[in-house]
Amino acid sequence: MSKQKIIYAVTDGDYSDYRIVAVFEDEREAEAFREWNKHNMVEKFPLNPELPAMRPGYNLYRLEMRRDGDTNYVMLDRSPASTEHKTNLELYIRHGTLPWRFSPSSILGAVVARDEQHAVKIANEKRAQLIAENKWPTDSERKGTDDGA
Repeated sequence: MSKQKIIYAVTDGDYSDYRIVAVFEDEREAEAFREWNKHNMVEKFPLNPELPAMRPGYNLYRLEMRRDGDTNYVMLDRSPASTEHKTNLELYIRHGTLPWRFSPSSILGAVVARDEQHAVKIANEKRAQLIAENKWPTDSERKGTDDGA
């Protein structure tokens, strides 16, 4: 595979006023143009980037699951998933009484799965593993460490 070619875009403005003013193959030329014309910045972009390999039949889902197995949400993030997408589920334990969007103890993260039911099954296996390893405190255990903030 050959080295990825980079181009340099001189940009200006912010938000709805943001625009690409000029594009260069040479970073020094782009920087000189930016400086001379007093534009905001030079940004780097890959030219003709390759798409990652796709995983036909698999999608990327985002989800939240509580300790009791209830699923607060499952949503499709990407379809299809690429080979760069990985299942990454983390335990989130809330301490204190701040008004969080998430429940007090939840698995949050991304799941590569065939469909929503498959995503829930994968998260449920992670939930069972965390409980079996005693890594997910019960509500009563958590209340003992609650700082009341």
